[in-house]
Amino acid sequence: MQKVHPVVVVSAMGGVTNKLIELADRYHNNNNVSYRILNELEAHHRRIFDELASPGHPERGELKDLFRELRKTLENADLRTNNHNGWKDRILSIGERASALIFAAALSEHNIDSVSYEASHFVKTDSTFGKAKVQRDATRKLIQKFLRHSTAVPVITGFIGSNNQQEITTLGRSGSDYSAGLIADALDADHLEIWTDVDGVLTADPKWVPDAESIEQLS
Repeated sequence: MQKVHPVVVVSAMGGVTNKLIELADRYHNNNNVSYRILNELEAHHRRIFDELASPGHPERGELKDLFRELRKTLENADLRTNNHNGWKDRILSIGERASALIFAAALSEHNIDSVSYEASHFVKTDSTFGKAKVQRDATRKLIQKFLRHSTAVPVITGFIGSNNQQEITTLGRSGSDYSAGLIADALDADHLEIWTDVDGVLTADPKWVPDAESIEQLS
């Protein structure tokens, strides 16, 4: 039997990207509201982490550091003034980066060797912050370099990349699906599965069939 080596690409949890957009947009006019949103987001991610992994898991410390970085970015007046769109992209990247840490920790709790990756290390783009264009050839080579020989299950952030100055960029809405396609193509994957908006596989598209039910087990 052929050995299967999965690669996971994650997006932000439901509603998180919208909250991060609100966090950035409100910061100019109402800092108190922004800090309330930030605290709620951090508490939400910590709660999900603790449901899926032990409180002492090392990834929890990284999650704490990530939200400390978010606070520093929010308060970075120079970046906000001189490169506002880049400042906002750095804020928006937190959703996927937090998801990757949580997902990798959840896998390790089930004795699945895994490691989280930030796609900004290998998805190279131009500097069109908010809707960056991917440099396909450079990205393909870097994906192969980072992931081709990984023995653990890679859990990779979708939606984000970086420009030639190593500044974080985002790929626009549905960017995580695009990221997954880039990675599947670079690794010559046998197939690509995209799960979105639902908790698994349903009997029908819930947008069209409101009473669609989850299928608990599949062969």
